[in-house]
Amino acid sequence: MAKQKRKPIRISKRTVDALAKGETIYDDAIRGFRAVCLPSGKVTFGFQYSIGGRRPYLALGLLGEVTPDQARTFAERAVVAVKEGRDPAGEKKMEEAKTENTVNHVIDEWLRLYARDPSDPLRSADAIAGIFDRHVRPEIGEKAIYDVTRKEIVAMLDKVRENGGTKGGGPMANRVHSHLKTAFEWWRDRDDKFATQPMTRRKPAKEKARNRFLPFDEVLDLWRASDELGDVHAHYWKAVLFSGGRRSEVSKMHSRELDKAHSNWMVPAGRYKTKVNHVLPLTPSLKALLPKLPKDGYVFSTTGGDVPISGFSKMKIAIDKKIAEIRKREGRPPMAPWQIRDLRRSCRTLMIAIGIPELHAKAVNGHKIPGVDGVYNVWDYLPEKTAAIDRFIAHIKALLDTPTPTPAPDNVITFKSSPSAAPRRALGRG
Repeated sequence: MAKQKRKPIRISKRTVDALAKGETIYDDAIRGFRAVCLPSGKVTFGFQYSIGGRRPYLALGLLGEVTPDQARTFAERAVVAVKEGRDPAGEKKMEEAKTENTVNHVIDEWLRLYARDPSDPLRSADAIAGIFDRHVRPEIGEKAIYDVTRKEIVAMLDKVRENGGTKGGGPMANRVHSHLKTAFEWWRDRDDKFATQPMTRRKPAKEKARNRFLPFDEVLDLWRASDELGDVHAHYWKAVLFSGGRRSEVSKMHSRELDKAHSNWMVPAGRYKTKVNHVLPLTPSLKALLPKLPKDGYVFSTTGGDVPISGFSKMKIAIDKKIAEIRKREGRPPMAPWQIRDLRRSCRTLMIAIGIPELHAKAVNGHKIPGVDGVYNVWDYLPEKTAAIDRFIAHIKALLDTPTPTPAPDNVITFKSSPSAAPRRALGRG
């Protein structure tokens, strides 16, 4: 290896062409500007400088990609930047990072490494990805994450609120805020350059705790409407209600989650919100409401068990339409708006209404026992859940067999019930 030349000389095409492998020359006019012939024979240009007690190195390019004169021009610009108190190497790294680290890239990495982590995937990963696709990527997806401003975030969230209407816009804007903030915080732990979080501290909309549930008379309408629709409707809506399950937990019920006797269904921790296995007894009365259980496949399916049902929006529209038809032909007012998740609340509420202990109803819903009791009480409540489900179904069936009272004639005066009867009347025909 040739001995390195330490005496500064002008870096030019002639002096660079004369470099031997492993040799370095320093420019005699620009301090810190150098040309290095690598062991491979390629020549690289660079500029080293001092700033804040550090000595960063700025790569200026390889010979062939840049000429010696172009490298000199880059070095001169870097000298000016240093005199202005700037860090040209840091600025270059930031520009390179901006090209790669867009909001879309951050979202993709968060979904891949966190939300869909095979060891502990988020149950709602697909739903969150859909929210990003609809509301975030079209607005700020192509921007470098370092350039996203709080003003842009607020504008994006305001647009979600406006497009979603007075009822759905606020909650969806809150979901977008929550999920994007989580992804940004995750990325900040991995990227020193991303020091400022552009997300607002507060959610964009106020939300009231939802307390809608279907009273007994509406449950009867749901049952009758699902029977009239037939097919998957005849089973799915009842299964969601009487199991106290969540929409996708029930729709993705698979034969492998059932025991050999088909007497118990275990929702695995990976599919359950609380990240624990949830065992629900398939009592004879509940099993009678389900479709024929397949040997290998999804229970709720229109493809022979190969794929679980989906398209919940269309299913909801269909069941709402059928309920409206039933009420109209019976001369009753329309049912108040409801959501699929309200069935889970209805299950617990109506169980308690018919005298089932709250702890047993809570066990059907799969809620954890809080505090010290949850640590020391490890009973699975399987017998209690069995009794609660059977009692709930039996109560609804009894109401279905009870004739609907004939409306009083116009000339008959109906006296108000006593105050003690109000709670039962509020739940319908309970």
